[in-house]
Amino acid sequence: MASTVHYKFKSAKDFDSVSFSGTVISAFDLKKAIVEQKNLHKGMDFDLSIVNQQTKEEYNDDNQVIAKNTSVIVKRVPAKPRVGGLLTKMKTLALASATMVSTELVGGTP
Repeated sequence: MASTVHYKFKSAKDFDSVSFSGTVISAFDLKKAIVEQKNLHKGMDFDLSIVNQQTKEEYNDDNQVIAKNTSVIVKRVPAKPRVGGLLTKMKTLALASATMVSTELVGGTP
């Protein structure tokens, strides 16, 4: 059975949800799923601020985990200078994955 995290943008009226397997999802994976669901991967780089609706805890670290059935408030914020934003991180991760796959297909070691 899939687990869910409910989210809404600060300005939105209703909650949407992200389904995932397991009991927790990392903040980065939640951000990535939101970007894909809301088709936000076009345009300028940005980051998403995620805050637990009940506890008001902000998930500052992309490695922090969010438990299933949690409701969060999402806010789009400017990317940090020199670090890059969420879109940059997603592209870097995709390039790294593609490089590993192509290395494995050629018979090299990653």
